[in-house]
Amino acid sequence: MTLTNQMKLTSTSRVRPLIVGAVCTALPSVGGLLRSFTVGDVVFNLLPGHSFASPSPMAIARGALQALAGVLAGSAVWGLLMGRLAQGGDGRRTALAGSLGFAPITIGLAIAPQVVEPIALRAYGDWLPSAAPSPCSLSQSPLASPV
Repeated sequence: MTLTNQMKLTSTSRVRPLIVGAVCTALPSVGGLLRSFTVGDVVFNLLPGHSFASPSPMAIARGALQALAGVLAGSAVWGLLMGRLAQGGDGRRTALAGSLGFAPITIGLAIAPQVVEPIALRAYGDWLPSAAPSPCSLSQSPLASPV
């Protein structure tokens, strides 16, 4: 085997796990999130007792539990695939590790902005520019002139 063939083999063997790892991260994560949003929305909308104006806490909880199950399932599949990629022995342990690692972070990142935004607006809202009307309204625009 020549040196160039050996270099090609080495570079290919280094790149392949990166690509497989990226695909194995994207598919279960996005799939779990899509499943959680879709099923959670369907459960919230189809079961009786839902209302957009004043939703009941039980209807929100039913939808949220379905969403949580989807995130946990997607992250468990991610952990299982990462365990196979790393040639780990026990699939159940890697699936549990994936669920406990990915799901809380995802849920925390989804909830944190909703908690921080009102606090930040109360503290720093005066510094933000107000939504003043535009100096050029649609009726004064050259595009709105009659032909």
